[in-house]
Amino acid sequence: MKKKRYRGFYTLEAAVILPLFACFAVFLLLFFRALMVQWGIDTAMEKTAYTMALYGENLGEQGGTKEQDEKDRQGDADKKGRLQEVSVPSVVAATILEIEKNDTPLRFVQFKELGLDFHKTKVSGRTIDLVCSYRMPIVAGSGFFGKLGLNLTSRVTVGRWTGLDPFHYGKDDGDMVYVTEYGEDYHESLQCSYLKPAIHATAMAKIGEIRSRDHRIYHPCKECGAVQGGVVFYTDYGSRYHSAVTCSGLKRTIHAIPRSEAVKKYRPCPKCSNKSQASRKYKKRGMTNGICNDDGNAWNL
Repeated sequence: MKKKRYRGFYTLEAAVILPLFACFAVFLLLFFRALMVQWGIDTAMEKTAYTMALYGENLGEQGGTKEQDEKDRQGDADKKGRLQEVSVPSVVAATILEIEKNDTPLRFVQFKELGLDFHKTKVSGRTIDLVCSYRMPIVAGSGFFGKLGLNLTSRVTVGRWTGLDPFHYGKDDGDMVYVTEYGEDYHESLQCSYLKPAIHATAMAKIGEIRSRDHRIYHPCKECGAVQGGVVFYTDYGSRYHSAVTCSGLKRTIHAIPRSEAVKKYRPCPKCSNKSQASRKYKKRGMTNGICNDDGNAWNL
């Protein structure tokens, strides 16, 4: 008996398979795009964090050949007792510059460069915690898929290099204290508010009404000068206001020197030295438990 053959159609199969294949292709494309963007951002963050942890903001001052830049970096790192200044804006700016050098395809990121969120980044005297959050929609520049996309976060945390004096390493030179390049006081702690000034902005017309925490009047900075109108910047302590936030008067170049050398040239900081001196008197008494008041007297518990 002869079998009857029927002609087949692929319409039903195609209606099921093609959408699944299209979704898989879009997912695969988005996955590789995310890998490209994340690799570029992660690499830039790692390089910036490690470099600034070692060399500080001098990273942005180099513009010569690789050999010359390396010599400049080595010279800065070898300066005796010098702690390189690092701030959150400088870390973020250096990271964005490094991302651009990597040719990272930021066109796939929502709002491109403006979509990189660094608000969780923190910088302390010991660590740099660099955090970048961003969003990648399924189709860049299109709202066809609504809010569908990937929310990604990259994070790099490194310990900062605080300096080493090879000529005095291993020798007992007593306590170390901290001084600034143009300051007149020495400080017991890197966390002293004089070493880490809080910068405020205000209108030029209002600066005459503001007083510092030590009740001083603010005068124009000798370096950046005054401005007619606009915004000026000032710190909680001091007597100068600045027309540019990048003015060197707002920065603190910190040096670590032995206490025996500091007492010859500098005065003790009125904010952080009193507590530390009382603590040292307390320790010299050989007491393991006790309470020490402001004048250095101690009581056993």
